[in-house]
Amino acid sequence: MYYPDPRAVSLETETSGWTVFGRPTNEELVGAHLSGIEIGMQEHEKIIQDQHLNLKKSAIKISEEIYSRLKDKFKIKPLGMRMRTQGFSSFGTLFLLQADDFYSDKIEEIYTFLNEERKKVTHISWSFVLMPVSKELNESAISSDGYTLSYAERS
Repeated sequence: MYYPDPRAVSLETETSGWTVFGRPTNEELVGAHLSGIEIGMQEHEKIIQDQHLNLKKSAIKISEEIYSRLKDKFKIKPLGMRMRTQGFSSFGTLFLLQADDFYSDKIEEIYTFLNEERKKVTHISWSFVLMPVSKELNESAISSDGYTLSYAERS
């Protein structure tokens, strides 16, 4: 009586009935291993990118909320803000203020408020900078410092 080899791999197609017996060749094993590594690395990279994007969205949301609270709490009108990525889960926000607000007596209280808010943020590292806007403001210098994401209120 004939018993087929359980290690046999069928390569049957519509036109042929070839069957391979035995183990896969070394080249086949290495090829499958390398293919698996590549697929795994692509999936891992996608997971990391998604995690970073979620952290960045969180930093954006925090910055927008604080921007709004600056207006309400201190009765100032920020002129915009910029954000930069400093690391995987580390972000910085540059708040652009009118010169009158920046040089006012409120600025110390604003810094205190921002430091308190920064301490509440636990899932990312978030920092801030306040800057007065003037005619001499160099947008290229701000961008070259990494503040490439720009926010301005819509009218």
